[in-house]
Amino acid sequence: MNLKGDDLDYLCKAAIESARKAGDLISRFTNKKMVVHNKPSGTSLASQVVTEVDLLCQELIIESLRSTIEKYDLGLLTEESLDDKSRFEKDFFWCIDPIDGTLAFIKGK
Repeated sequence: MNLKGDDLDYLCKAAIESARKAGDLISRFTNKKMVVHNKPSGTSLASQVVTEVDLLCQELIIESLRSTIEKYDLGLLTEESLDDKSRFEKDFFWCIDPIDGTLAFIKGK
């Protein structure tokens, strides 16, 4: 697949819109108590923690980008889900890290 300028503009706008939606969701949880889980993978505490906000944001972002995934046959790599390896089978993919810095977020930073 070859993405042209209009396609990239469309994908960029979709990414910005989904990031804004996720930001709105995240701001509703800032400085509030939240459920924190530990993932079995990762080599540091920062790579092992996941919050309910991470999971909710990831779900929101994927749903927001769903039409682009289908329209452009995009793969998906997400931090909070098992890797389905679709990024190796597709020409392009979305890489989603719902909250970059979850450990700092948990600490209110």
